[in-house]
Amino acid sequence: MNGADRVIRWSTAFAVLGVAAVAAVASYEHAYDLVLAHGEAGWTARLIPLTVDGLIYASSMVMLDSARRKTPVPALTRWLLGLGIAATLAANVAPGLGMAWPAQRWPHGLQLRWSVRMSS
Repeated sequence: MNGADRVIRWSTAFAVLGVAAVAAVASYEHAYDLVLAHGEAGWTARLIPLTVDGLIYASSMVMLDSARRKTPVPALTRWLLGLGIAATLAANVAPGLGMAWPAQRWPHGLQLRWSVRMSS
């Protein structure tokens, strides 16, 4: 592998890690705000978002282990991964349900003048 290939690989890896870090922080904040809105506080509110990510991670690692051992993936693992993905998607979609149309939040040069209002 020559020097240019190394630069491409490392810069791509850093870009992917950067995007993943931003997405992780945004996802955590959405889940945390949702838990707070439903009455939890303190350590419980801080840890519940991590349980969802932990469920996704643990299920993914079981699937990886099954693939390496060339054994079937347990059905419960598939269900728990799906449940974790559904939970994190729900937590990330929930804040948007109460917000105005996203186009109203764009910079003025790109803003679309749509008269879409969400009922409260």
